[in-house]
Amino acid sequence: MSYYYFVLDLVTFPDTNKDEIRIGYYIKGKNGHLKGKWAWGQYCPLLPKEDLKILLDKAKSRGLI
Repeated sequence: MSYYYFVLDLVTFPDTNKDEIRIGYYIKGKNGHLKGKWAWGQYCPLLPKEDLKILLDKAKSRGLI
């Protein structure tokens, strides 16, 4: 059985002063030195806040959330 813990991070890029949302996750390790420990997931999408809002609005309108 896999365990995941999802997080939303606000990332501000200092050179452009733009905010983006990173959807990240922690996963419970299964092997080696991470076995049984929470570890940051290797892959995560990064998208502008405006795009996330559009996606969430669409999901709400379709009854997904």
